[in-house]
Amino acid sequence: MERAIAALIARDVAAPDRIGIEIEGFPILIDRHGPAGRAPLSNGTPSVLGVIDELTQKNSDILARSGDYPQHETSTGGTVTYEPGGQIEFSSAPADSVAAATRETNLIWNQLSHAFWEDNICLMNLGIDPWSDADSVPQQLEADRYKAMAQYFATLSQQGAVMMRNTCSLQVNLDQGAEPERNQRWLVANLVSPILTAMFAASPAANTQSARAKAWQRLDATRTGFPRWSKVAAADLVDDTLTRALRADVIYATRDNLKLVGRAGWSFLTWLREGHSQLGRPTVTDLEVHLSTLFTEVRTRSSIFEFRSMDAIPQRMWDVPLTITASILYDSEAAGRVIDLLESWAPRLNRLWRTAACEGLADPELQRAAVQLVTIAIEAARRNPHRFGSSAIRATEEFADRYTLRAASPADEVRLHHDPGAVIEWAVPRHALIGAA
Repeated sequence: MERAIAALIARDVAAPDRIGIEIEGFPILIDRHGPAGRAPLSNGTPSVLGVIDELTQKNSDILARSGDYPQHETSTGGTVTYEPGGQIEFSSAPADSVAAATRETNLIWNQLSHAFWEDNICLMNLGIDPWSDADSVPQQLEADRYKAMAQYFATLSQQGAVMMRNTCSLQVNLDQGAEPERNQRWLVANLVSPILTAMFAASPAANTQSARAKAWQRLDATRTGFPRWSKVAAADLVDDTLTRALRADVIYATRDNLKLVGRAGWSFLTWLREGHSQLGRPTVTDLEVHLSTLFTEVRTRSSIFEFRSMDAIPQRMWDVPLTITASILYDSEAAGRVIDLLESWAPRLNRLWRTAACEGLADPELQRAAVQLVTIAIEAARRNPHRFGSSAIRATEEFADRYTLRAASPADEVRLHHDPGAVIEWAVPRHALIGAA
C-alpha cells in the first residue's frame, strides 16, 4: 500500500506550466439597512441554486446541472461548485497566462455577481463572513463526504463548522512539473506559504489578521499545516506526502451500504496495519478518498500544487497572488533566490504560519521576507511577459505599494471600516450598500 501511495503522488504528467485559480464568495443578503444574513443554498427564496439555475436558462456561460448534484460546468472549461455553508466557488480551467486565467474567472464571476445582485444578494470575497457565524449558517450539502466531515470535526472542536460554513479562500493551482524541478517547486511552495497568509489576509478579528487561517490551524493537526523538516534538504514531495497520509486520522470510509465516520487517533497507518472489524484493510479507493481529506497548506493533487494559504480577496486583486506564486515557481532563477532567502524557515513553517495568521506583516521577519519575495516575483514576471503581461505586473506593484511595503494587508483595510456598508463598498464597489438593487 505504501508503494501505491507513492505511485499516486509521483505520477509524471507533462504539462506546460499552466495557471489556475479557485475563488470562493459568500452570498450575502442585502436589505435597506445592511447585510441580512446568508442566502440559503436551496431551501428558501431567493436561494443560491435558484438564482444560478435561472441564470443557466439565459444567455450564460454557466451550463445547467446534468443531475441533482449541485455542480455546474461552464462553456469556458471551468466549474461552479458550492461549499457546505452555501458559499459559491468557481474553479477556472488551466490557462497559459495570468491574463487568460483571470479573464475566464472574471467573465464567470461577473455573470454570477450580476444575477445574484438582481435578487439583492452580494457576492462577497473575504476570508470570513463578518456578519454571520457557523451557528447561524447550517450545513447545507448532503453528500456523504460532507456529512462525515461535519461529524468527524465536531468531535474535535467548533473549528470544523467554522471552516466548512463560514470561510472563503483564494486558491492558486500550478503544475508540479517533472523531476528534478518538481521537488524544488514543492520546497518553494511550502516556504512561501506563511508569507502568502500574511500578505493576503482578509479576515480580521481580535489580535488576528486571518481568522480563516486560525480556523485551519485549530482544526486537526494530523491533516493541516506543513511538513516537519529539519532543513531544506529534507524536503521530498513523495516522502512528505506519504508520511502525512499514513499519520493522518481517517475521516470516513465506506463498504457497500456501510458508512463509517472516523475518529481522532485512528490513523490510516493504524488501519493499514491492524485492519478493521467491518472494513478489513484499506483499498486503493480508500486511499484516494483519504488523500482527498488532507488539507495541508500546499496540497499535491492530480499533478498540480494547490496553494491554499490565502483568504478570498476582492476581485480587483486577483491578478496579484497568481503573479507572485507562478513567477517564483516557474522561473528557476527566482526559485533559487527564494530558497536562499527562506531556507532557515524550513524547521519553523508551522510556527511562522501561526504568526502570519495573528500578526500578519506587522511581524518584522514576515514583512522583510514579503518585500523581498515581491521584488523577486516582479523581476521574474518581467522576464516572461507572455505569461504575466504588463497589467498583472502593474497590479502586483500597486498591491505591494498599498499593502506589502507598508506592512499591511487587505485585513487592515477591512478593519478600518466599522460600518457594514463601507466594508461592502470597499470589497465590492459596484454593489455598494444602496438598499434595494
